Amino acid sequence: MFVNGMLKGGAPIMASTFVGKSGLSEPPPMGGEDYIAWTRRVKVDLPQLKEYAQAVYSSTSEWLSLLTTADLGKEIDLSGFGLGRQTLAWVLGNIIIWHVDAHCGEVSCLKGLQGAKGFPF
Repeated sequence: MFVNGMLKGGAPIMASTFVGKSGLSEPPPMGGEDYIAWTRRVKVDLPQLKEYAQAVYSSTSEWLSLLTTADLGKEIDLSGFGLGRQTLAWVLGNIIIWHVDAHCGEVSCLKGLQGAKGFPF
């Protein structure tokens, strides 16, 4: 939703080509207490969610492949998140890449706590 909606300026895939087909019984809220309640009631169709994820990966990859050096210097207004105005390069490095990296570490930690191998190396 962040890449397609905010960075690309289009509609999130969940709200366009995959409306009602994301594999989630309802879309996630934007956070806070509503998000916690959502995690307890949402139903997941894993095969459909995997198909949705592939569509998100493809869309994001296509967009990234078209970016130019000039695009990376464009400013994005993140004032609503308390981050002011940042360049697209900053957003990609500090929000997109960091976000994935943080979740990878969280999942690895949880796997390790359950006796499984955390990172695959």
